[in-house]
Amino acid sequence: MRKTTAAAVTAGFAALAFAVWACGVMVSSLYTSKILNQGCARLSSSFAQKRDSGIMPFPVKVSYKKNEGGFFEEKGVFTISSGDERELTLDSITSHGFLSFESSADLLPVLNNMFVKSNVLVMAKSGAKAIVNGRLLPSDGRLQISMGGQYSRAYLADAYPKAQDEQSLEIKLDASGLESDALKLRGSAYNIITRELKLESLKFEASKDGNEDPGSLSIKLKGVNATDLGALEAVDEATAKFSPVKNASKADFDLKSEISFKGAGGEASLKTIMGPFSKARVAERGASISDMLSQPGFLNDYFSNDKGYLRVEKIKARADTDMGNGRISFKASGRGDFSFSTKGTLDESLGTTSGKAYLEVSELSKTAEQFLMIYGANYLKRDGQNYKAEVEIENGRIKINGKDL
Repeated sequence: MRKTTAAAVTAGFAALAFAVWACGVMVSSLYTSKILNQGCARLSSSFAQKRDSGIMPFPVKVSYKKNEGGFFEEKGVFTISSGDERELTLDSITSHGFLSFESSADLLPVLNNMFVKSNVLVMAKSGAKAIVNGRLLPSDGRLQISMGGQYSRAYLADAYPKAQDEQSLEIKLDASGLESDALKLRGSAYNIITRELKLESLKFEASKDGNEDPGSLSIKLKGVNATDLGALEAVDEATAKFSPVKNASKADFDLKSEISFKGAGGEASLKTIMGPFSKARVAERGASISDMLSQPGFLNDYFSNDKGYLRVEKIKARADTDMGNGRISFKASGRGDFSFSTKGTLDESLGTTSGKAYLEVSELSKTAEQFLMIYGANYLKRDGQNYKAEVEIENGRIKINGKDL
């Protein structure tokens, strides 16, 4: 009797659990299409705001349409349209889970437009897909994109003749917090090859917590081989971090930048503070720090008043390299403060820049000192074993140690 009762209770709990799970799946099947449409509408609205404020050059609209519906699965199409009236349709399959869903879309049409038509990648050895994971309670969403493929032989022969083996490109993007105010975006690309640049890897991370938050951005490069970049032609690693910091006004913020380079010939770093920027102006344009930096020509639109400032907190550099006719090694450090008008264009602002910077070069090798005396004797003052320079800018005119540049 007890065994029968226990079995009945177990069966009852199992049936209840199944019923609850089935209800959760059913709710997902009923609301997934609506949630995907709402997400596309928000994305299109964000693109429209950026287009109206000049951040994006043309409008982009994203939409979703369910073609076939079922309890566990539905099939649909994502459509991406741009200002030139071109459309891309992406077939998708969405699986329904307990108060959740996973939608997978084929991105080969996107890959084809970006890389295959221009003969950069070979279609037969390429792939691209997007996966959207959604949760109904609490509401949240995540988008993962992966694409890549093998470079065509014709492209490598032109862009990277040194390549001996087959080369492939890999790109990944991960966006989380799509249904919340805390949006995080991570991306990476491996083995980027162009005529001017070969890059082992590029990684970035951006975040934004609400419309009033300007967000932050960090970028990391590895294995940089470039042409026409002088000392930066071969950089082992480069990093850049940009973040907002508080200033005297609660309605404003300053932009903090930390940039560094490392290579076989030495390293360099730069730390700056620029401002004051208006949180309201950033929010009005639907912008972020990433948008501000990607379009420096519009940077003046974000300042909170007619006078901006740039504080160079630290310049630090170390060089140690063999130039063939001798070894050049030295250390350098510096700092500075500048102000400028934020009226008009960026070029006009540069013409109003005023301020001072101080530079010191120390621990010079014999060859480095000889080089410095040939090319910098008119602008550097000797101070014991070191050399110093005071750089003064007044309305765009530059003087070094009192001498016009």
